[in-house]
Amino acid sequence: MKEAREPGTGLGNLEEAARWYRKAAEAGHAQAAFFLGRLYSEKLGDWQRAEPWYRKPPPDWLLPRAAPAKTGCVVLAVLPLLLTVLAIVTKTA
Repeated sequence: MKEAREPGTGLGNLEEAARWYRKAAEAGHAQAAFFLGRLYSEKLGDWQRAEPWYRKPPPDWLLPRAAPAKTGCVVLAVLPLLLTVLAIVTKTA
């Protein structure tokens, strides 16, 4: 994964990271699809490219049934992101 990092910046090469996330997401990896949407929206500021990935079924760890005892923590941790995605999805639906 070394080649996906930008020398001297401390940041990875975001387009290269997106390429690998996309490969995994297209192979059915729900978490990769979620992170690809997040990379496009939060790091690259491209909501048009992020939206289709946010419309995919969410990864199991994001669903309340995945960890009933810890549901509150999971929901609170991703609530701001989920509200933003919901606003975009309902606007474009």
